[in-house]
Amino acid sequence: MNGTDYGKGPIVAPGRDAMEGDGNTLIIRRYYDEAWNAFDLAVVDELVAPTYQPGGPEGEKRLITGAHAAFPDIHFDIEDLLGAERDSVVVRWTARGTHQGKFRGIAPTGLEVTWSGISIYRLNGGQLVAGWSKSDQLGLLQQLGATISAPGRTS
Repeated sequence: MNGTDYGKGPIVAPGRDAMEGDGNTLIIRRYYDEAWNAFDLAVVDELVAPTYQPGGPEGEKRLITGAHAAFPDIHFDIEDLLGAERDSVVVRWTARGTHQGKFRGIAPTGLEVTWSGISIYRLNGGQLVAGWSKSDQLGLLQQLGATISAPGRTS
């Protein structure tokens, strides 16, 4: 672990069992702090179930590695962390990084970018078993100077 006190900070939805909520939110906080921010891929094997959808632990490692290749200093700030259901956690996050590697066909620009998103995870037995994320990819691409046009139209 990176010295972070995982016993403080998670938000538990009203009416939830605090211990259950704390356990799942702590797992997600560790996932972001250690796997994403500290680029410690070993923690993925610990926290992501072999049956994780989509892609299993190896898919998550590819995703994290690809993000770090494009944005080596990528850092996720957790804005909200909510234990939504018995086995689910919702994360509202903001990511920041410097574009120093190819990303979606865009050569490195050296630009510092910020984008936000929301991810929902389902957990079972102390591991992530499924995840869904939506983020402001259009805003990110615009910050990188990409020109976006409607399909079938040229500018």
